[in-house]
Amino acid sequence: MSFLGKLARNVAGALKARGSAGAVGALLDRAEQADARGEHAEAERLSREALGLAPGSAAAWLSLGLALQLQRRDADASAAFERAAALAPGSAVAHYNLGRLHRAHGRNAEAAVSLARAVHAAPSFVDARIVLADALEAGGDMPAALRELRAALDVDPAHAGALRNYSLLLYRTGDIDEALRSHRRALEAAPDSADAALGVVLALTEIGRIEEAIALARRTLDAHPASQRTRVVALFTLLFSDKLGARELSAEHRRVAALFEAEAPARVLPHANVPEPGKRLRVGYLSGDLHAHTCSLLLEHVLEHHDPDAVAPIAYSLSSKADAYTERMRPRFDLWRDVQDLDDAALAARIEADGVDILVDLAGYTTASRMGAFARRPAPVQVTWFAYISTSGLTSMTHRLTDAVLDPPGTEPFNTETLQRLPRSLWSYRPPHEARIEVSDAGHGERPVCFGSFNRYAKASETTLGLWIAALHAAPGSTLTMLTVPRGEAQRDLLERFEAAGIDRARVRLLPRLTQSEYYAAYREVDVCFDTTPYSGGFTVCDALWMGVPVVTLRGETSVSRSGSSILASAGFGEWIADGADAYVRIAADLARHGRADGARRAAIRERFRVSALMDEAGYTRDLERAYRAMWKAWCAARTAALLR
Repeated sequence: MSFLGKLARNVAGALKARGSAGAVGALLDRAEQADARGEHAEAERLSREALGLAPGSAAAWLSLGLALQLQRRDADASAAFERAAALAPGSAVAHYNLGRLHRAHGRNAEAAVSLARAVHAAPSFVDARIVLADALEAGGDMPAALRELRAALDVDPAHAGALRNYSLLLYRTGDIDEALRSHRRALEAAPDSADAALGVVLALTEIGRIEEAIALARRTLDAHPASQRTRVVALFTLLFSDKLGARELSAEHRRVAALFEAEAPARVLPHANVPEPGKRLRVGYLSGDLHAHTCSLLLEHVLEHHDPDAVAPIAYSLSSKADAYTERMRPRFDLWRDVQDLDDAALAARIEADGVDILVDLAGYTTASRMGAFARRPAPVQVTWFAYISTSGLTSMTHRLTDAVLDPPGTEPFNTETLQRLPRSLWSYRPPHEARIEVSDAGHGERPVCFGSFNRYAKASETTLGLWIAALHAAPGSTLTMLTVPRGEAQRDLLERFEAAGIDRARVRLLPRLTQSEYYAAYREVDVCFDTTPYSGGFTVCDALWMGVPVVTLRGETSVSRSGSSILASAGFGEWIADGADAYVRIAADLARHGRADGARRAAIRERFRVSALMDEAGYTRDLERAYRAMWKAWCAARTAALLR
C-alpha cells in the first residue's frame, strides 16, 4: 500500500464520512501515482475529489497540499497543510509538511513550532528533527539545533543526512575536531556520498591540513565529476596550496570549467540586446551574499554611487537569508530577483529574459557558485568581480575585473577572460562605525611588540608559518596574536610547530571567536600585522590599515597571492610589500624596531589610508562604470561588425 494510502487509513477516525474511507484511500493512491509521474494537476484533481467524499479527511488535505506545493502554489499548499494539521493534531506528517514549507520561505519561528509538534507526535521521526534543527539554526539557536541533531542520531546513528548536518553545524560553531570526526562517520556510513567527503575536505581545510584536503577533493571529483558542489570545493581548496603556481592553478580551473561548459547547450541564436554603445546598461549582480557579509559591503557603496542614467542594477539573489542589510539594499536595485530555487538553465533563461547587458559574478567558486548558468551565456558581457581572485576557467566568462598589481602585464595567459584592469585598485573599503582607534599607552608598561594575524587560519600555509617564525626570531621578545585557529588539534599542532622552531609557546596568543566589536578592539593590542601566502588577505588588510596597524605582505606568483599587495600599493604603503621571504622578514623586523604603535602613529596610518583611492567610493564607482562601458562598447563593435558581414 502507498504511503498516502496508509496515511488515509491512519487518520480514518478524522473522516466525517467513515463509510467512504476505502474510496478515499484509492483516490489518494492514484493522486500519489500521478505526482510520481509529474502530473501534479491531476493529483490535485484527485485529491479534491477525495475531499468531496470526505471533507474532513486530513489525509486528503495533505495530499492536496503536496500536489499544490509541487505546482509551486505554496500559499495554497500552506493552507491545505494547516487544515490537515488542524484535523489531525497527532499527525506528525501533517505538521512536518507544514513546517518544511514554512522553513522554505524563511518563516523560521513558525517552522520550529510545526516541526516541534511533528517531533512530539513521533519522537523517532528523524527527518522532522533534521528540518527542525535547520529552522532553529536559521533562527540563531545553535545549541537547540545541535540537541535535535544529536537526538536524530540517537535514533539512527548512521543517518547520512543527520550526520552531515550535525557535522556542518559543529563546523559553523567552531568545534572543528568533532566536526571532522562526525564527517568521517558520515563518510563511513555512506562511502559513495560526495557531500560526506566534501565535509571532510572542508574540515581538513579549516584546521590547515591543506594538501590532505586537496587529495581527498580530487579523489571525490574523480568519483563524482557531475557534482557541481564537488567541482566548486575542489577548485576553492586549491587556492590555499603553496605547492601550485599560476600555470597549474589556471590549468585546474580550465579543466573543471570545461565540465560546466560541456553540460551547457551550444548557443545558436545571438543575444537580442541592442548594440547601442551609449545606452543605459542593465547590469545584473549575481550573488549569494546580499545580506550582512564582508563582500557585500563593497557592493553596497557602489550601488549608492551608481549613476542612475548610466546603470540599471538588477539583483539576482542566490540565498534565502535576509536581514536589515538586505532590506536596506533592495530599493537600490531597479529589479530584485530571488533565484536560489532556479536551476542553471532556468536561471540563465530568467537573466536573458530580463535583457541583462552585463552579468557580474559575485560568487566565483564559493558556496553560491553558479558557473553552470554563466556557461549558458545568458548575457553578452559576463564578468567576474572581486569575490574570487582567480580565473573562472570558463570561455563563456568574457572579462575579469582586476588591477595592475593583482594581474600585472604578462599574466594574461593564465586567464580565460579578458583582463579588465581598474586604473587604481580592484578593492574599495568602507569601515564600520564602531572601529575606533582609541589607543592608550597607559598600563601597557614594557609590553613587547606584538605581531598579529587576523586572517582565516586555513590561509596559514607552511610557507606562511615559516615566514612568521623567522620574523619572530628576527624581533627578539616579540609576540604573535592569532585569530580563528580552531581549538583542539589545530591549536596543539600550531603551538608544537612554533616550539619545535625555537619559539616559546608563551609568545603565541590564540584568541577565541570574537564579535565584530571585539575583533576591531583586538587590533589595538597589535603593532604589526602579518599577511598570509599564497592566499593573501583582502578586507582584513583594509581593517588593519583602518585601525592604524601596518601590514607586511609577500607579493606572490598567483592573483590570489597578490591581493594584499594590491591594497597596500593603492593605499600608498608599497614599502610594506615584500618580493621574497628575506624581504618579508626584514620589513617585519624593521617595523618591530619602531616599537609599540602609539595613538599618533596609528592615526597617521589611518589618515593616509582614508585619503587613498581605496576609500574614494564615488571615484571607485566611476572607474567601475567606465570599465563596464569599455566592455560593452567592445561587444557592440563586435556585434555590429558581425551584422555587417
